[in-house]
Amino acid sequence: MGASTGNSRPPFFGDVITLMAMIAMRVDWKKIGSRNLIDVWNHRIRAATSCRDMAEFCSKLCNYFGLQSIQQDALPLIERLDEDRDAVLDYIRSRHIQVGTLSFCERKKLWRKSESTESSDS
Repeated sequence: MGASTGNSRPPFFGDVITLMAMIAMRVDWKKIGSRNLIDVWNHRIRAATSCRDMAEFCSKLCNYFGLQSIQQDALPLIERLDEDRDAVLDYIRSRHIQVGTLSFCERKKLWRKSESTESSDS
């Protein structure tokens, strides 16, 4: 059986969570008209998995939330994930609730990390 069964995580799992957390970190969640933000995030992730490659997936996911750009640190992740795009997009599609929830929670860690980096730079 392949890596898509059971609880095994594929080698790209960490990159997927980090990339999606980077996108989620930039969303203005106060503008989203819903009481359950994770549901909105998970639904839009699932909708974006119909794309042909990771760059298109990221563009679509960003556009759903009105984002016109992505941070530069995300570009190597997109390129790395695109090497196995079919498996990555299939994994996200079939596990969008797990991936979405983890990345939604991870965004807070990234945000805190970026805040502490910015304050130490000044």
